[in-house]
Amino acid sequence: TQYTTVTLKDNTVDQYDLMYASLLNQSKKSSVLVFEFHHLLTQITNSTIKNSGVTIDLPLTKVQIVAPQSATLDIWHGQLSDIAGQTTYTLDTNTTLSNGDNSIPGQFLLFPQKANEMILTFGNDESNVFHVALSDEPRTWEAGVNYQYDITINRGEIPETPTDSTATASQTKASGPNPYHIHLSID
Repeated sequence: TQYTTVTLKDNTVDQYDLMYASLLNQSKKSSVLVFEFHHLLTQITNSTIKNSGVTIDLPLTKVQIVAPQSATLDIWHGQLSDIAGQTTYTLDTNTTLSNGDNSIPGQFLLFPQKANEMILTFGNDESNVFHVALSDEPRTWEAGVNYQYDITINRGEIPETPTDSTATASQTKASGPNPYHIHLSID
């Protein structure tokens, strides 16, 4: 059949990349057929920047994104359509943060859409969960592109303008108790 349903795994450890290649415009008589592969999914990676003077005694245990879970793949043309359904994708990190830049191991592989926020959980008891709005740019993630989100953990007010000239200002909102009075922003 020409069409198949693709459903992404919600735990990033179980995710796999989805690629396609086309043999269109190549002759069967050729001794060599060239497969040019293309990514159909978007890769999302994270880095956490903990400013000095911020004390966090809990590890960043997980990062989550709510995004579409299934799509229809046109196998002949390598195109996704009917991207739908929402699920929460989870990247288990268990990362103890030090001052400065902290690389978060792992990545999300998602359909080329756009999520509105990331959910960050510190500790294991679900009492320190933060919902952080993603910037409006880009409007839609592109297939085959890695988007790096830098999560800044700071005390005090979030700056009106981002420090990275390529980023847009983001809003931050926290849910639940915030005993550390930590402000998070994503560039």
